[in-house]
Amino acid sequence: MSAHAELDLLALARQVGEQVPAAQRAGFVVGRTAIRDAVAAHLACSQLEAETIVDTLVGRGLFAYVVPPGDPAAPGIWQLVEPR
Repeated sequence: MSAHAELDLLALARQVGEQVPAAQRAGFVVGRTAIRDAVAAHLACSQLEAETIVDTLVGRGLFAYVVPPGDPAAPGIWQLVEPR
């Protein structure tokens, strides 16, 4: 079992969402990289493990890449998605 299996993913997503300014979360690759780097720094883990955790955050719907409505060519931004 990996160490991140015990993480509170929602708390982590909220912390990363607060730590990484919206401007740094803009753009698919650039924003995802900023999120990954924040996870790695927060958990003191490798970038590879952080990337796996980001995959989990996205897969669980805690972060989503959102493109502005009406302008599909505009760069999107990674946003925290609060569960309902």
